[in-house]
Amino acid sequence: PPIEFAVQQAAASEMERHLLSGDRGAAIKAGIRAGLWGPALLLARHCGDAAFQEVAAAMAKSCCTHGSPMRSLQLSLAGLHSEVHAPPARPSDELPMEGSTGGAGGGGGS
Repeated sequence: PPIEFAVQQAAASEMERHLLSGDRGAAIKAGIRAGLWGPALLLARHCGDAAFQEVAAAMAKSCCTHGSPMRSLQLSLAGLHSEVHAPPARPSDELPMEGSTGGAGGGGGS
């Protein structure tokens, strides 16, 4: 199910608080947890390639079915070619999870 608007607002506020305190990494992680892929990707893009790749991989794994062309494309465009044919890390990686709030930590730093 899609993430509720109130949950998205709360996560965006959490991201904002982390950014105001200078903690970009925590802001990215909050975005990943809430599935706020746009803000998380934009912020990660300014934190370096590793942070961007981490968020892009979390998004692809959360939103796309394992082995699907879309997931493969997203991982490839993020520069994560080795993950395109990697087996799923856990059974939930095999199914699309719209509105997933899980994911790996974001990279970055201040």
